[in-house]
Amino acid sequence: MKRIFLHSNFDTITGYGNSAVNLAIELQKRDIAVYPLCKSIGFDMPEEFLNLLMRKYPIGQYIDYYINMDTPDRLDIPKNLEFIEKKIAYTMWEQTRLTKQFKKKYFKNYSNIFVSCSMNVEPFGEVFDENKIKIVPLGIDTRFYAPVKRDFFDTKLKVCMNGALTYRKGIDILTDVMLDDRIKKLPIEFHLKNSQRTVHPKISEANPNIFIYEGVWEKEQVKNLYDNCHVMICPNRGEGFNQTAVEFLATGGVVLTHNWGGHQAWANSEYCKTIPYKLVPVEKWADVQKDSKWAEVNKEDIIKALLDLYQNRQKLVTLSSNAIKIAGFYSFEKMAEKFIMKMEEIDNEKS
Repeated sequence: MKRIFLHSNFDTITGYGNSAVNLAIELQKRDIAVYPLCKSIGFDMPEEFLNLLMRKYPIGQYIDYYINMDTPDRLDIPKNLEFIEKKIAYTMWEQTRLTKQFKKKYFKNYSNIFVSCSMNVEPFGEVFDENKIKIVPLGIDTRFYAPVKRDFFDTKLKVCMNGALTYRKGIDILTDVMLDDRIKKLPIEFHLKNSQRTVHPKISEANPNIFIYEGVWEKEQVKNLYDNCHVMICPNRGEGFNQTAVEFLATGGVVLTHNWGGHQAWANSEYCKTIPYKLVPVEKWADVQKDSKWAEVNKEDIIKALLDLYQNRQKLVTLSSNAIKIAGFYSFEKMAEKFIMKMEEIDNEKS
């Protein structure tokens, strides 16, 4: 039985934290002894994960892998664990994170990097041996985010966005869309779940169909938001994967977005309403590489796509049906299976 140390923030709210919890649970089910090393731990953790915390740590025994699952700027290895031969950084790329510090052999103590999609390989390849970068897509809880029947022919079209609605997420572009007269005159509601205070609450005075919800939500509240909306808009400039969008797809919702960056793993015209994008320099962060670029979508393209969905409800039905099928490929079970496959590849390369 393999023994691994999984070093991460563990919770049921954040993308990394939720992924780490479920990866630990699924690996354990597959006869791998998982020992969580907690940078932090959230409330209301699953019993299966708490059981892992209760087990006795393997002092003096061989550890096959040390895995640090976090953002690229939080991958420091504790000095007392540097002796472990095989060390994996499981991370993903956002252009805002690929800063100048990574030119300084930042990943030199790792034997491998796991990333969430093929488009992550090139940027990390600038600071690490590409041959040692493996692709392991992230997962979602497909049982919890189960398909729900929607009335896509309802008079109102309900649109949502969920997350930290910052500049990188394209909230400025979506704001221009929501306040456009062509949109305001239609019964299109916008439900914005924002974990940060980046949208002025008085925006709803300019368009009464805008609803803003702030703070941290339980999973059940998020699922309820998804189930009551038809479309999710993701004008994100840079993403390593975007679990939120895939969760929405799994419920049978339709995602309106581009297919660059982490979106490339799951966004195409068969499953989503895709729009054009252009690559532009990353300008709002002083410490990024000079050649760093990300995707920017045009307000007019979003409006055109949104009006098309509003006027062609059968297209929503078709996309919804296809979305449910693709989401099954991104379950936590599939994530764990892929993770094990890549560990076996590394073992074979060493032998």
